[in-house]
Amino acid sequence: MPAPAPSGLDPRLPVLVGVGQLNVRVDRGDEPLEPVAMLAEAARRAGADAGVGERLLARVDTIDVVDILSWRYRDPGALVGARIGARPRRSRLTVAGGNYPQTLVSQAAVDIASGTADVVLIGGAEAWRTRSAARRTGDELAWTVQDDDVAALFAGLEPDDRVELLDELPASVALRLMRGLPARERDMTAGILGYPPGSIGRRMSPEFVALRANLTAGQALSVVTQRLADAETVYTLPVTDDQRAAYVAASAAVGGCSLFCIGDFHREGRESADALRADERQQQTPFFILGGLR
Repeated sequence: MPAPAPSGLDPRLPVLVGVGQLNVRVDRGDEPLEPVAMLAEAARRAGADAGVGERLLARVDTIDVVDILSWRYRDPGALVGARIGARPRRSRLTVAGGNYPQTLVSQAAVDIASGTADVVLIGGAEAWRTRSAARRTGDELAWTVQDDDVAALFAGLEPDDRVELLDELPASVALRLMRGLPARERDMTAGILGYPPGSIGRRMSPEFVALRANLTAGQALSVVTQRLADAETVYTLPVTDDQRAAYVAASAAVGGCSLFCIGDFHREGRESADALRADERQQQTPFFILGGLR
């Protein structure tokens, strides 16, 4: 809620409480910043100008951004809010047009007076000089990717498929794509990237169902049924020990079944083919087979 207004003033009277401006001169050695980073820094300066800093920024409930031409974002207001510690209920982005800055100011005044908003942040930023310099030198700008098509396509891949793609991309492009992922998907993808290149773990999906060695067939079926929504596939089920080291897997196929070895997920130096000799240890090693049998 807004602070109490002095006696005689309408508590919903729109007031300009802070102004911030930032000029980045890369031609004079300033560090290049992407547009949303510039907006966030200008917002911090506006908070300081108001005399309350972060306390004001945390109360921003609406962020309005003038159309950005030098870098495309789907929702720059959301990105700015995350950078300044705000959780806006609304973020709006204009189309191109010279009169929109004043239009946003007028709309903000209407929103505050009507009670639709309490604290509105309005801004605009461009980084054409930085973009032009990068094009001349051939440098990749590791700026935030929010493009609907690219981000949605990348997010729609399975984590192991994402890693295979990232391995083929320049580091700056890979970083931009990772930044655009939802937190859960980003964490799963980062987990696979933590394995050494060429290792088994680098090519396996983290969305699997693991079974403990002491389970009965009925208990295994129950575990798989409960985890169906979380697993990429249940055709291969690793059986693990207490240290989560997988030493055998069951594979199911229509019309038949087979047992094969997948080695140890977490230890280097063990070859998958030598991890277990099924013909020698098949009687001692528990395994589970799901699927149709002849």
